[in-house]
Amino acid sequence: MKDQIRTRLGIAIGILSMCIALPAIGATPEQIEEELASSPLIIDELQVVEVEGITIVRGRAAEESVIEAALAFVRARSERPVISAIEIVEKVDDATIERRVERALHLNENLENASISVAAVDGVVELTGTVENELQILAAEDTAGTVREVLSIRNLLRLRS
Repeated sequence: MKDQIRTRLGIAIGILSMCIALPAIGATPEQIEEELASSPLIIDELQVVEVEGITIVRGRAAEESVIEAALAFVRARSERPVISAIEIVEKVDDATIERRVERALHLNENLENASISVAAVDGVVELTGTVENELQILAAEDTAGTVREVLSIRNLLRLRS
């Protein structure tokens, strides 16, 4: 419980300091996305777009507090109404993520004869091993990305010599 409070307090202080250091209003969606991406908040697949005068924030985060902090930041930077399309990714243990990614890779017919190992740490998946061609490297990364709990992928696959 104390760790959660410290984490949330740290996020809040970080966002507050970012908001104070930046001009109050009028940033473009591209500027907001760049600033948010460089913040301490972890939001995978982050996108900030404007549609019909509304700023929409999209992505995936592990905690509601991250979404709240991101929205507070965006509201401080945008002149437009802000809507969140950030989805909460259920936090599961890394072993479960590894199993799900391994199963998805195994089911992909395009990855036959590939030798791929999967490791996960805090939702970040690392793919290592060898494959027959560049298409298999891309197919493995795309397949791993279909597993809902995967926050990001580090693809270290190499071509078989």
